[in-house]
Amino acid sequence: MKKVDAVVIGAGPGGYVCAIRLAQYGKKVVLIEKHKLGGECLNYGCIPSKSLIFASSLFEKVTEGKKFGVEADNVRFNMASLQKWRENLVKKLNQGISFLLKQNKVEVLEGEAQFTSPTTIKVDKEEIEAVHFVIATGSQSLHIPGFEFDGKTVLSSKEALELSKLPHKILILGGGVIGLELGMYFSKLGVEIEVVEMMPQILPGTDKDLVHVLEKNLKKRKIEIHTSTKAKSLKIDSRLRGNDKGDRGNDKGDRGNDKGDRGNDEQWKGVTLTVEKDGKEVKLEGDILLVTIGRKAVTESLQLDKALIETDAKGFILVNPHLQTSSSHIYAIGDVTGGPLLAHKASFQGIQVANTIGRGAPTQPRPVSWAIFTDPEIAGVGLNEAQAVEQGHEAQVGKFPFAALGRASAVGETEGFVKIVSDKNTEVVLGVFIVGTHASDLISEGTLAVTHKLKLEDIASTIHPHPTLPEALMEASEAALGHAIHITNH
Repeated sequence: MKKVDAVVIGAGPGGYVCAIRLAQYGKKVVLIEKHKLGGECLNYGCIPSKSLIFASSLFEKVTEGKKFGVEADNVRFNMASLQKWRENLVKKLNQGISFLLKQNKVEVLEGEAQFTSPTTIKVDKEEIEAVHFVIATGSQSLHIPGFEFDGKTVLSSKEALELSKLPHKILILGGGVIGLELGMYFSKLGVEIEVVEMMPQILPGTDKDLVHVLEKNLKKRKIEIHTSTKAKSLKIDSRLRGNDKGDRGNDKGDRGNDKGDRGNDEQWKGVTLTVEKDGKEVKLEGDILLVTIGRKAVTESLQLDKALIETDAKGFILVNPHLQTSSSHIYAIGDVTGGPLLAHKASFQGIQVANTIGRGAPTQPRPVSWAIFTDPEIAGVGLNEAQAVEQGHEAQVGKFPFAALGRASAVGETEGFVKIVSDKNTEVVLGVFIVGTHASDLISEGTLAVTHKLKLEDIASTIHPHPTLPEALMEASEAALGHAIHITNH
């Protein structure tokens, strides 16, 4: 039986990072992956989705560039070329991770891991004994009875990202992050989108003032949203759907070759989704249904009971503040533990656990920032006003609109604002929230401030280059202090 210092299960953004850091500490490490290096994030999530979202935004910018003097005729969007780009991108990053693991002398085993005891694990026919284990198996799309994925008509986000032909209309079940990101991607390519969300607002749990800016954009794009609406049943049509040209007009001029990118209508059987809204049943029709209503932990094959590992009612692994499971020498990180399902959280936790195993360093919880890649983007970190008050702070808020920022006006991206929440007495920054262009990039400065408990004056007195978008954080800090220059003080 092979004996090692640590076994890491799952080579996603948490697992491979943890394995490399452990090896850097001189530990003998085995990394087990049953599918592809990089996990869900690299292969079917974060990376390919952002690549496709960028491509659709670029296409839209070109087709709408007349106000900037950019005039182009018969601009086309080639889905086959885009999918080839996505495949090559993922392949290149897969190879990069493989190279890093080899360089750091991490042994990689391909196969399915199963615990045989709290100290041993089996991969196919090979059994390994380890001092420590790290479970980083991630999450997968949740299957809902009556709305099962078939990969053709009822899709998860994975199949949606791999579509090489565009349907005319997509119904999206779930108005959360994934549903809206993909909905906007397809909308920019001319696909009609209709979203069903059971909760009273889209992006449940996100501040309403942030969501409101996005809602206006969705309305402008004619993306139909049904909130407080429950899906009841699904019927896959037996007959093939016809050509919708009459309602769409000439797709050729603005959206490129309809036949080349949309494909023959014969491939779309169509779906009818019955929903309940305001006490009445309503039938919604589309070519395909994209289901994005949740994710579940990937633990089925691990045989956690043999390792004496406990899970919660939803199947996520229970961990203490040090990320230890009920078997203290076994750790769990990332999506498999629940909470915010974010790749960067998994990576940070992987490093924290490696520091604990490798040099006895205690874990140090940090604020976790988040970003939503809709248009406009939304991002945040720390406490909002309500949470700050709940925790005993006297909250004060500084808000600065992008419409008052020179760079935003120069590039025609004036939607949204930056909002900073601070403690009125200490002026310590408690939270930063952004809705607008490049919010995902801008939030890092806010994360630095919240993580290290910086004060409003620390941001306000930092010289930001002009004209740039990060100036909005400086301006929002000055607004919170009551001495804004480029907007009226309240």
